[in-house]
Amino acid sequence: MHPPCGLDHLKGVLMFDSLNTGNLFEQRRRLLKGFAAAGLVGGLGALFPGAQLLAAGNREEQAYQLGMAAYVYGYPLIYFARMRYQRMSKGDPMTGQRHRYGAFLHRRNTVTPTVPGMPQTDTLYSNLWADLRNEPMLVRIPPIASRYWSLHLNDLFGVTFGVANRRDLPGGGALIALVGPNWKGTLPNEVAKVYRAPSPLLYTVLRLYFDNDADRQNVIALQDEFQAYPLSAYGQTAWVAPESSVFQPLDVQVDPLADFKTLQLMLRECPPPASEASLVGSFANIGLGATQPLDFSALDAETRRGLMRAEADGRTKVIAAAKALPGQQSSNGWVYPQKNAGIYGDDYLYRASTILLGTVVLPITENIYLVYQKDQTGQLLDGNARYTVTFPDGKLPEAEAFWSIHLYRYEGYTVIPNPIDRYSVGNRSDLRKDADGSLTLYLQATDPGGEKSANWLPTQAGKPFMMILRGYEPKGRFAAMTWPGPKVVRA
Repeated sequence: MHPPCGLDHLKGVLMFDSLNTGNLFEQRRRLLKGFAAAGLVGGLGALFPGAQLLAAGNREEQAYQLGMAAYVYGYPLIYFARMRYQRMSKGDPMTGQRHRYGAFLHRRNTVTPTVPGMPQTDTLYSNLWADLRNEPMLVRIPPIASRYWSLHLNDLFGVTFGVANRRDLPGGGALIALVGPNWKGTLPNEVAKVYRAPSPLLYTVLRLYFDNDADRQNVIALQDEFQAYPLSAYGQTAWVAPESSVFQPLDVQVDPLADFKTLQLMLRECPPPASEASLVGSFANIGLGATQPLDFSALDAETRRGLMRAEADGRTKVIAAAKALPGQQSSNGWVYPQKNAGIYGDDYLYRASTILLGTVVLPITENIYLVYQKDQTGQLLDGNARYTVTFPDGKLPEAEAFWSIHLYRYEGYTVIPNPIDRYSVGNRSDLRKDADGSLTLYLQATDPGGEKSANWLPTQAGKPFMMILRGYEPKGRFAAMTWPGPKVVRA
């Protein structure tokens, strides 16, 4: 017997829940916000005064609208299911090693054009996946004198719930604990800080800055000093994380409900935060949820048709939102992130589109990234054209740690392949200033020659691209997101 799909039934469920929780308004607000995130409010209109009720019995349309909201909400789990399978079953795109729950995987070199997600080349990256369903994970951070470092903590809904860094833990040399949403127990006395995750499966990113290739060797040694182990292995010296076995997401080219089935499996592993339980519970009306059949076989034909449409259109909507770059545009055409970057709250479409673009992003207190993808005529940046990027004298980004500019392929979101393997320039680059003290960068496919070569950031002929300026530990006008950014001019 399949779950009822009518809005009248959904309204009854919410009314019943509200009598038990005393929080009907909050449940309704979250449900409406979930639909608003997908650009859909009609599907839950019957729950709100003055809204239009869908035609009774129109199950396909109701399933479509609920399905659109569910797809946008659940996109991070779908994304991470794919990435997790590739990295745990096939291997890391840079090292070839398989990732494991509970073990750091370190990349010893900077990223190359094979790695999507718009990573930067100023730091070495390490990843730690954690499964907190049974017990906490402990992470030992080695002493770090002054170098920039951060351990970026995210759940598989893509939400940042903490950043361990040199400002919170000056000098490093600390033991921290990552605990699940419902865990209760005793931690070792030496634990310096506890980070409670809103859901039990985590993807964390360690960033360690280096000045040059010689310094990179120092960072490689430092990577090996980071340790991770479950609470039950505290005090042991020989604990090794076992190989991780994870399911293979279904192929969207074969099954029109592949993503929804992948989401179904992920919800069984990774329940949503308690604050979103009502929203996710509403998806049971279209067969989605941790306790629902995996293959949607119990659903009627109308509901299945609605879900198939929702999966295709939901995917298109997330891609379009990523291309649209939501945020605040400066007077020089750079787009700042939204203030809730990495945190998101109820903004599920922004969360989904950001994860598609860059997997996980740091909150603006840790890093601000400005994006530039269209020139003054409104056209995408063109690899066949030539551009200058000019910083006036004394107007470089205000960042306590470091700043840099990277170019990325507009399709694929990787750094741009080029003959000199230069993917970025920034504060550690040997750049030449103009006579008036300003700094001009040259973006083009061919070497500009002479002293300009030092300031050349190569593009790829015939390919559109985008530019990202980052500043870690931002301050001043940059932190306030009022700095206009450098002026970009097409020659």
